[in-house]
Amino acid sequence: MRRASEISLAVPGLDLATKLRVFQRALRSRVERRDALLDIVRAVNTTLEPSKIADLIVERAATWVPAPCWAVVASDLSGESSVLSGSGLQPEMGPAVENVARWVMQRGDDFLTADLRKDARVKDGVVGSVVAFPLVSRGQRVGALIGFDRAPSARKPLLSPVVLKAVRMLIEPAASGTFGIGAVAGVHQGHVAPTLVLMCTLSITRARSAGRVYCDCL
Repeated sequence: MRRASEISLAVPGLDLATKLRVFQRALRSRVERRDALLDIVRAVNTTLEPSKIADLIVERAATWVPAPCWAVVASDLSGESSVLSGSGLQPEMGPAVENVARWVMQRGDDFLTADLRKDARVKDGVVGSVVAFPLVSRGQRVGALIGFDRAPSARKPLLSPVVLKAVRMLIEPAASGTFGIGAVAGVHQGHVAPTLVLMCTLSITRARSAGRVYCDCL
């Protein structure tokens, strides 16, 4: 029997909501793996470049939730947003991605919809189902992680509370890494201030206390 991490979620003919429902057990196994959080923490500590860290987030998010298109959108101090990293995105999807990111960053809530075109929260003509999560660093909403499927779903895509909690825990150190190095943690004489490492260590500690991650070093 194959492990859940080895099961392909790219099943033709299934919309995003159906994939999330059918593969919920496999998804839970992936996001609750004892080494999943350690992997993302180590990954974001390999570079100081926000765009490269965003690439790492997108790469891993695609294994957590079976959406074919992903983006990390960041907001600067002036409130302007930009796509730091994207995968599978088409040019015409740009405004929709930024509109969803703006909604997520303003409210700090997850955004899940069966068809963006029919969702009153974001006025956009692009068809597709969406799952999006706020990226929070030091209590501040600084970006959004957005998964997009150009095919609409028959129903609203949903993640179980356990899976949703695990995904949020995985993106917490990633958000701190992406947006904390320059603006929060700081770089001094070529060395990263210890704030980022502390954030990531706290994330592992929280996960360990929840019974999901068992590791003693970064």
